[in-house]
Amino acid sequence: MPDPLLREETGRRVVVRYLLPSGSATDVLGDLQHNDAERLVVLPDLAAPVVIPATAVIAAKPVPARVVTPRSRLDLLARTMHRSWPGLVRRRLGGWILAASHGFSRRANSALAVGEPDPGLGEALDVTEGFFAAQELPPILQIPTSMEGPGPRQVELLDVLRARGYAPDEPTLVMIRHLRGGPPEGGRTIAADLSWSPVPDRDWLRLYELPDGVGGELAERVLTASTDHRFLTARVDGRPAGVARLAVIDRWAGITGLRVAAERRGQGLGGELLTQTLAAAGSAGASWAYLQVEGGSPAIALYERAGFVVHHRYQYWRRP
Repeated sequence: MPDPLLREETGRRVVVRYLLPSGSATDVLGDLQHNDAERLVVLPDLAAPVVIPATAVIAAKPVPARVVTPRSRLDLLARTMHRSWPGLVRRRLGGWILAASHGFSRRANSALAVGEPDPGLGEALDVTEGFFAAQELPPILQIPTSMEGPGPRQVELLDVLRARGYAPDEPTLVMIRHLRGGPPEGGRTIAADLSWSPVPDRDWLRLYELPDGVGGELAERVLTASTDHRFLTARVDGRPAGVARLAVIDRWAGITGLRVAAERRGQGLGGELLTQTLAAAGSAGASWAYLQVEGGSPAIALYERAGFVVHHRYQYWRRP
C-alpha cells in the first residue's frame, strides 16, 4: 500500500521505489499526480507518466523540489518557463507538453517539444496533429535550442518536420538575468502612477492590444492560467501608458506583456516598468528573471541595459 503520508502530497515531487513484474526493484522520481488504494501515478520530468500498482510500492516519500538554474539542461528550463504561460488545455506526451487556448497566443497554442516524446517521434507527431485538429487549431511546435544550435535529437526532429511540410518562424530570443543586486534604476522623465492587480483590467487589456476576435474573458483566462501572476499598469493623467505581466515559478520570474503606449515611448517608461517588475520578482522570492523578445527588436537594447543577456532561443514550426 502507498505510504499514507503521501495522501497529502499530491502535486509534490516524490521518489517511489516499487517492484517490477520481474520481481526486481526500481525507483521513479517526479511529481505525484494520483494516489489512492489502487495505484500511484508519478510524472517524471521528461518521460511519460508511470502508473504503479499500490501492491507494488515498497517505499514512497516527498523530496525537495528540483532547483532549475541557468546551468540546468535546456529542456528543464524550457518546461519551467512554460508553466508561466501554460495554456488552458494541456496534454503530456513524455517530455512534450501540448497546449491549446482557443487560438490566443502562440505560447498557449503550441507543443513544447523538449525531451523524449512518448510514444516515438513519428507517432508523437501524429498524436500532436490530432490534438490540435480536435481543438480546431493548426499544429504548431515550439522548439528551444541553445545559441550553438540544435543537438542531435533536435536535428532528427527538425528533419522529420521538414519532411512533413513544416517551416520555422523567425527565432525568439530568451534573455535572462540574476536578481542579485536588485533591479536597475528607472530613468523615466514623466510622472506615472503605478499599480499592481491580480487580474488584467480593461486598461491593461486595451494597451496589450488583443488580436482581432479575442475577447477580454478569454484573454484573462489565458493570462491568469499560471499559479502565481500579477499585472502592472502605469497611468499618466489617468490614462493607461504602459503595462507588464509578471509570473513567478520555482524561483524564475517571467516578464511578459511589456507594452508602452505609442505616445509615451522614448520617455523612460519602459525602463521603469521593467525596474518595478524586477523589484516585485525579487520580493516574490525569485532568483532569476527572463523575458522573450524577437531577434532584431529595438527592445533588446533596453533589456541589455537592465542586465539581461541572451541565454537561448526558440522557434515555432508550422505548416505554411
